[in-house]
Amino acid sequence: MDIYENAEQLKNIPLLSGCDNAQLKLLAFTSEALAFNPGDYLFKINDSSDSVYVILEGEVDVVRDENPDNITKLATIGKNNIMGEMGVFLNVPRTASLIAAEEVKALRIPANRFLKLVTQNADIALEVMRQLSKKIVFTSELAVESQTELRDLQEAQNEA
Repeated sequence: MDIYENAEQLKNIPLLSGCDNAQLKLLAFTSEALAFNPGDYLFKINDSSDSVYVILEGEVDVVRDENPDNITKLATIGKNNIMGEMGVFLNVPRTASLIAAEEVKALRIPANRFLKLVTQNADIALEVMRQLSKKIVFTSELAVESQTELRDLQEAQNEA
């Protein structure tokens, strides 16, 4: 893929919909195009949050795998999504691993480039807040679901 193709694909990313063509071309130019096979890590939990990944093709699994005996799949994310932005904003290590569930094509955007884009464009900053809010809602729903399942298991154990 070349810069122009990558810039065209970036138009499909909701988070980047407020960018003009020049911004998208600059972003594509400063990004690294990568390909992953099923099972490949895009990044691992506790890695440095030095970039964000735009999923252009394929799906990735978000997992907590710090303990090989207890791997928890949190979500499967498809194309036209950005991953890793929370760690970049907070300047903290990765809180989960991202593993290719199938063949994946992605763009790796350096943290400084992504932060500059967000801070210089109010529309993008607003969309970032929307996307992060959606992730918070999803995480809250997941926590409630997990608590319900745990309570049901405990009740079943007590009845046995």
